[in-house]
Amino acid sequence: MNFTLNKSGFVTLNVYDILGRKVKTLISTTLETGLHQVDFNASALSSGIYFYEIRTANFQKINKMMVVR
Repeated sequence: MNFTLNKSGFVTLNVYDILGRKVKTLISTTLETGLHQVDFNASALSSGIYFYEIRTANFQKINKMMVVR
């Protein structure tokens, strides 16, 4: 997963299942401005649709992803 921060600050990146239950926290830390890449190992997840949420103090974005076995 790639994302760009326009302003440094505290960032969380969480993964949720189709029912909205958090299944993984990938980031929960302060990051600098710029492009960031997060490697995500989905081997512990079942096939299905998941959502990942990137959140900062002034920004939130939710995207859908599919895990296929």
